[in-house]
Amino acid sequence: MNHDECERCISHGITALTNQKAAILSAIADLDNPTGTTNITQGLGWGWRVVKPAAPFTEAVANPEYKRQQAIVLLTDGENVPGNGDGYKATFGMSGYAQSKMDQRLRTLAANIKADGVIIYVIQFANDGTDLQLLLKEIASGPDTPYYYYAPD
Repeated sequence: MNHDECERCISHGITALTNQKAAILSAIADLDNPTGTTNITQGLGWGWRVVKPAAPFTEAVANPEYKRQQAIVLLTDGENVPGNGDGYKATFGMSGYAQSKMDQRLRTLAANIKADGVIIYVIQFANDGTDLQLLLKEIASGPDTPYYYYAPD
């Protein structure tokens, strides 16, 4: 693999919990355009880790003196697409089977998050596929606004 092949593989890491709007907008602006595979489960799983008051992220408060509701806002522009590494590599085996397994893992993870009392908001961008909409409405804490929203662009 040469430098050009890995240019878009730079990791930006996860923005810790913050109430600083500028930091959040900067992190969003730093994201690269999508180039291939999507793993919604991985993003949702890391989001859950961030809102929980345990390592590797410690910004969340375990028992605050104020009332609060934990929530995750999941944004995606694509369906789960199996891949091996970056967007240039392929998956061994039948991709339809792999995607089905990824979708099932996403359903299981979302059920566990919601059972933990965390609200999941989903914003779907651009890709208006019916199967994807049905999956994401199932993942969200409710199938309609305010829990699920489709943004065409």
